[in-house]
Amino acid sequence: MLPRSPGARRADRTADEIVSEVVSLYVDDGLSTYRIGEQLGIDRQRVTRILHRAGVPVAPRGKSRSRPLRVEDDGTEAELRRLYLDDRLGTPAIGALLGIPERRVRDRLARYGIDRRHKGGWDRTDRTTVEPGSIEDLYVKKELPAEQVGSELGVNRRIVLRAAHSYGLPVREGGTPSADRGIRLIEALYDDPEVISVLRSHHVPVVRRPGHLWQRFPNPIPLTAELVADLYIRCGLSSFQIELVTGHPSMTILHRLANAGIDRRKRGGQSPFLRRWRQSEASHHDGPARR
Repeated sequence: MLPRSPGARRADRTADEIVSEVVSLYVDDGLSTYRIGEQLGIDRQRVTRILHRAGVPVAPRGKSRSRPLRVEDDGTEAELRRLYLDDRLGTPAIGALLGIPERRVRDRLARYGIDRRHKGGWDRTDRTTVEPGSIEDLYVKKELPAEQVGSELGVNRRIVLRAAHSYGLPVREGGTPSADRGIRLIEALYDDPEVISVLRSHHVPVVRRPGHLWQRFPNPIPLTAELVADLYIRCGLSSFQIELVTGHPSMTILHRLANAGIDRRKRGGQSPFLRRWRQSEASHHDGPARR
């Protein structure tokens, strides 16, 4: 049997069926009005009129629009998540591996609800870090100063201390060796009644497990001005300490503070929270000796 022409296929359909097919091709399959007209054998302007009458918004001609994934895309989500989230590849490298344009990789990330990684101080995922084993061996076991550890690992002192805090390791005051057992910052934050009270009032989850920020908070909670103010002013947390309990990087915290009109404390010295924690620790250790 010879295949029927597009016009013959259209003749077999009722007006309602044509409308339904036009809407399906445009909304579900993501075809352009030109392609729909070509496929159904009708004028492109008629396709546009059908969509308008059906209440379907039509993108201006020549303007790209988000299109749903085709059937052949089945199974790509798992692969894309593995490459982008687990293997930490960038969109150009993923595009080269999958044989698709980088733009399509970015589109798919958005459709699958995968948060894009950021660069620089606003980053949660690609920030420079070091392995926990190296930090534990050099900083905790050998008790080397953070600056010396950083020199051996090729990073600065700040990254060493940030990594130690994130991995739940005890960090000594000033980052130098001492008899002080140091602070396990994540534990200390969640053991503070004031911090817990604020987090609960704002419905912020308590994530005690250590690890990279993006692993602890795959989807950071909404960072409202009220939450930032309560943590910064009421609890006396630093921007980094707020980072550890919200999942947002310090630069984002500082930006929220500025937008909320909250004056920042002077640089240097300990945060009010840290001073409160050290006083509590000193009182706890001195108590038995006095008794």
